[in-house]
Amino acid sequence: MLKGDLRGSDLVRLCSEAPKDATLVVFHTAVLDYVSDPADREAFAEQVMRLSPYWVSNEFPRVFPCIATCAGKRRPPGRFLLSMNGCPVAWTDPHGASLEWIADEA
Repeated sequence: MLKGDLRGSDLVRLCSEAPKDATLVVFHTAVLDYVSDPADREAFAEQVMRLSPYWVSNEFPRVFPCIATCAGKRRPPGRFLLSMNGCPVAWTDPHGASLEWIADEA
């Protein structure tokens, strides 16, 4: 674990330290809700998509409304939205107790 700011150059530096023959995956859960500015969250998403071939996000649906819109009309209350590279894939329990795959409803 490293202390840093995900909105700045710390993420760029950390990703650049990954071995060149490794598969880089950026994963986060329940962190971006603490970034209050939606523009900062979107900037993070754009940056991580440039830095890594795989971005796995597990957040409240309100964190990325554009991704949540693609998850269909059914929104289970209290669930997180798991997405891969900006595409919704499942509804999850915030503490990992369950996962419900999203059928192609959109």
